[in-house]
Amino acid sequence: MAVRQARVRERASAWMYEIVVRPRADVQMTIEDIRAAQRLLERSLQVQLSFFVKVKLQMELVQPTVERAEVPLEWPADEPRVETYFLNMAPFLVPPEANITRRMNGVISDARASFERHLESARFNNSRENIGKMLGITLLVGPSLPMAQLPPAPFVDRPVGTHAELPEGLYERKKLPMPFDHMRGPEMWSRPPVWEREAYDSVLDCGSSELTKKRDAAYKLLRETCEIMGWTTFRQVHDCYLFMDLALADVMGFLFARFRLDPLQYVTLPSAAYDAMLFCTTVGRRKPAPRLICQEKIYRTVRSSIMGGLSCIFQPCARANLPGMEGYEPEKETTYIFSLDVNSEYPFVMTMPMPCSSGEWLTLPEAQPQRLTWLRAPLDAVDPEAEEQICYLVLCDFTFPLERHDSLDWAPCAHERQAQPAQDTKLVPFLGMHVKEGVDAKRLKFMIEVMGAVVTKVHSVISFKCRPWLRDFMRGCYGERLARKKQGQHVEAEMLKLVMNAIYGKVCQNMEVYRNTNLYTDEAKFVRAMNGHQEALPQRGPAFHGH
Repeated sequence: MAVRQARVRERASAWMYEIVVRPRADVQMTIEDIRAAQRLLERSLQVQLSFFVKVKLQMELVQPTVERAEVPLEWPADEPRVETYFLNMAPFLVPPEANITRRMNGVISDARASFERHLESARFNNSRENIGKMLGITLLVGPSLPMAQLPPAPFVDRPVGTHAELPEGLYERKKLPMPFDHMRGPEMWSRPPVWEREAYDSVLDCGSSELTKKRDAAYKLLRETCEIMGWTTFRQVHDCYLFMDLALADVMGFLFARFRLDPLQYVTLPSAAYDAMLFCTTVGRRKPAPRLICQEKIYRTVRSSIMGGLSCIFQPCARANLPGMEGYEPEKETTYIFSLDVNSEYPFVMTMPMPCSSGEWLTLPEAQPQRLTWLRAPLDAVDPEAEEQICYLVLCDFTFPLERHDSLDWAPCAHERQAQPAQDTKLVPFLGMHVKEGVDAKRLKFMIEVMGAVVTKVHSVISFKCRPWLRDFMRGCYGERLARKKQGQHVEAEMLKLVMNAIYGKVCQNMEVYRNTNLYTDEAKFVRAMNGHQEALPQRGPAFHGH
């Protein structure tokens, strides 16, 4: 294959680079060759910081030898066997000090996705099977007009303060304030980047002191940002503002393409993530959807068994003694703080078999000795490594013998009211008697066999049918998140992380304090909802006209 780069010098707005990847004559392209061309294209793409991109992929295909849906895939004799992928222009802006290689990988992510979709749809038996001639890959790179007027990013004359020296939190997840009420006429583009302080107040502001402080802080941050970025006109500030809107639009488009949901119809990301999960796990699936708990007593038992997280310090003071540090004493024991973190803990937990039925009370013997004997059978059948089809929630009393206290480094948490007068319950590590506590059978077996817990009383047992109904959804999101990170699309990758973690919180959410929030974009529907769905409409007021 040959790579040709040609610089176009006709005018400033013309394409600056043309990259053409073509195979040698009479050479059949294999899948490995195409992927090698992708890598070659990535290396050739590192040409500009601010640019427009067009990508055109063209292939001539041979007839596959496999069947799709039990019907041979045949090409009409008069139809050219050529597939063309054409990506429209899309603006990309790489800020100073950014990882250019990662950002460039994001530029061709759509091209790679087009290749992968084609290769997957063809369903080739052998990955080395010839799939036809690749006519060529053409990539055009050129500057956008607003970007071309900016000074080159690496050569901006910066003040003493740089991004690395300023708090990182000031530049994350924040949009610049804009003087919307004073933006009139084309002459504003040549004005200074920061206007007078009063221009950033809105006619909709209530005039509170707290809001004024926030406006002052945002105004100060705007001045610092303009100095660091080297902006000299308001046009440059406005362009940056629009680029952030484009990033938000990318997230919206990704959510719509990935989950077929419009995020603008949701107040929060967890709400959208929960609906996306329901859509992906129920629509078009042969297996039935998970059922809700219908009995109030079962719901109350499950609700009381959810405890949440616990942070507790058992050692108030620790002194490190490590080779290489000042004051190291080799005759003493080496000590240091060990940082332990579990990657993707919530998504991994949700790939396990989880309850999918409404729950059922099990019939237990009347006497407690017989109940304790009965409990051995379901606990003996529990295999922590197996994917169970039935799980149990055991409501029981248990404790830990005194001789086991010194060997346990972390006690199970319990709801306690130790402060007097107690306002609410708190989670505390507790080795005493746990009374009427709901414990999953797997966890109960672990506490008995490993921690030495002693069950003294069994109140009731609830059984649930189980299956890994969230596994495909979580693995799909996790795999796509890794792919987005490799392509340099960190915004989409972090969004997928939030989607996965939000599902865990939504399935544990306390529905007793839940309130429905409806968004209305139609005046008539909004008025009917406010009037209890009555048909009479009041006279239109200024609230419906943006005044």
